[in-house]
Amino acid sequence: MLDTGGLKSILESETIVKVMHSSKNDATALYWQFDVKLHNVFDTQLACMELQRAKGRRLPSRMKLAEVCRLYCPQKADLLEEKEDVQTHWSKNEGEFWAKRPMTQEMIDYASQDVLVLIPELTLSISREVETRGLTSQLTTQTCLDIEGTINREVKERIEEEEDAMVLEILQNFSRTTRPPDRLSDITDEDVLDAITRLRSDRLDTEGLPPNIRSLKVQSLTSKVEEIRTELDEKVNGYKSRTPHHELPSIHLVEQMALE
Repeated sequence: MLDTGGLKSILESETIVKVMHSSKNDATALYWQFDVKLHNVFDTQLACMELQRAKGRRLPSRMKLAEVCRLYCPQKADLLEEKEDVQTHWSKNEGEFWAKRPMTQEMIDYASQDVLVLIPELTLSISREVETRGLTSQLTTQTCLDIEGTINREVKERIEEEEDAMVLEILQNFSRTTRPPDRLSDITDEDVLDAITRLRSDRLDTEGLPPNIRSLKVQSLTSKVEEIRTELDEKVNGYKSRTPHHELPSIHLVEQMALE
């Protein structure tokens, strides 16, 4: 289908725009499994990251489609809620949902939800703001870099190094300009919170970081574990989870991971 059906030429076309959200994983699979390199992509996730940068964020977050939809196209949010219901059902009862062949109507409907949300309202809403703020060129460059990073190790490493440097700079500035609180919950700066989350364990001893960075990192990891537990509880909704809580890392293990 990719070659004979013409899909490969569409995906690699420099003139046909492909609207996607979080194209990174799709770009990876298409390249390594089918030798297809995406071109001319409008990625709504990356667009939102550029808009965050324009508003002052230094470590913009990769927002989920549902989050982006609530911000820029709330009238389509119900479609994603329906998708969540289907996902919850098959994760509890079906297991290998996507292994079914031929594809059921439910599978086709599920796969189409993102398209129905993305096109046209959400994409038009975001693209208008991108154009108004003069971010089109930056977004194009960032999208190409993001996709290239999925297939080129050197590019991937450069992106990671730049993020590491930004994380350290944010935390060092934070340490110089304020007395770091003992509790993570007392930090209100989103960039600082994200920097703590993204800080690699082998960077904990870097000069200039907050003196209590290890404690803050442990709190960040612990918070993430609790988020996963809560998410599992919500999805289980009275059914036995396929991923028992005892398989999640304990708080003690989280502390050890942060301190090693």
